[in-house]
Amino acid sequence: TKESDSVTKEKKDLQTEIKSAEEGLSMAGEEIKDMKKQLSSLEDEVEQARKQRDEVQARLDEADAERRKYEELISELHKKALYERHQIEGLQQQIASQDALRKSQEEELQKARDELQKLRQEESHYLHLVESGKRQL
Repeated sequence: TKESDSVTKEKKDLQTEIKSAEEGLSMAGEEIKDMKKQLSSLEDEVEQARKQRDEVQARLDEADAERRKYEELISELHKKALYERHQIEGLQQQIASQDALRKSQEEELQKARDELQKLRQEESHYLHLVESGKRQL
């Protein structure tokens, strides 16, 4: 009858809705699975990017340590060069002082030689006078 047809129709409509909802749920389940796969893939990419970042940071740290080592070496060499320059200047001053002393001593030696020569001439002259005086006696 009419009520029974209406109930049957409602039942069919409900069954169609249920079937449609089940298909929707099934499709949503598939979409969720796909999204989970995508999420997992993205997480793997993020982890790979983190590893690469850590590797790059480690290389940067190594390069920075190497740079600091060379900066320290350059600083030590600079200090050594300054010290050696100071040593060289000191030696140059000593050489100049020794050279001045040598020249002064050479001048004194020459004066002494001249004086000695003069004394020898005087001695020779006096000896000659003494010999001459002896002969006259």
